[in-house]
Amino acid sequence: MKTIFVFLLLCLCGISMQAARPDKSDKIAPRWKNGAFPKNHDNSYYFKVAHGEGRTLSDACESAVLTLVGDLASMHGVSVKGTAIEKIKAESRDHVYTENIEHNYTYNLDFDNFKTAFTQIDIYWEKENGGIYNCWVLFEVANNADKVRFQEVTFTKKYGIRGLAYSLIPGVGQLYKGSTAKGLSILGGEAALAAAIVLCENTRASYVKKMREQPAHAKTYNSKADNWETGRNVCIGAAAALYIYNLVDAAIANGAKRGRIQSGRKYLSMTPVMGAECNGLALTFHF
Repeated sequence: MKTIFVFLLLCLCGISMQAARPDKSDKIAPRWKNGAFPKNHDNSYYFKVAHGEGRTLSDACESAVLTLVGDLASMHGVSVKGTAIEKIKAESRDHVYTENIEHNYTYNLDFDNFKTAFTQIDIYWEKENGGIYNCWVLFEVANNADKVRFQEVTFTKKYGIRGLAYSLIPGVGQLYKGSTAKGLSILGGEAALAAAIVLCENTRASYVKKMREQPAHAKTYNSKADNWETGRNVCIGAAAALYIYNLVDAAIANGAKRGRIQSGRKYLSMTPVMGAECNGLALTFHF
């Protein structure tokens, strides 16, 4: 029994650690960082992620741009170095990056043997204990620098009714939204509480049986049966409370940032809303 409650304590620690905001731009890394890009409706460009690091956020973003250009040049069988690198750095320094504001910039680079165009769509950064910034930048890269139509990408951390639907299985809604530690903690917590409920009920039933079989010790067995019944009821209450938390969190808490490109299709979406002034569902018409 003690082992189960220790496990529950660890689950609660997992939930609280997920809620704490570490030194990074978003609590949860965006989906595009792992290759889940928005659906592209135009074949004149494609999405690509580049990583860079530096002592400042600007240095890290500049490094990501250099990494991208190096990769693109390598794809074309050329090498970008020397004055070309200085040209890229000079253009990067014209942009200003801050930790709280996202900036999107378009690059049109024309070298003697290499021409490219790309635009920054989103930035995600993490700051290490040593003060080093690691920066991941999402780009739209032209297939043909002379014939490209970059599209605007909108981002959201809301998942609406779909997150709530997944959370009917405890923790799955959080996993779907990218909150891995929280989702596993909720799933593990519910499993541990279910095991505790079964253990308490079986032990209570065992003492009730002994009470009937050994009337001389009925009072002792009855007291122990009552204790295990109390433990069972506490676990049932805790399981219900955790399940309700799981539903509410999956419905209203932010998830990993995801992108979407407007396709011109009109549709209606429904999103749970909870605030100081109102609680309910918000209907939004997208056009």
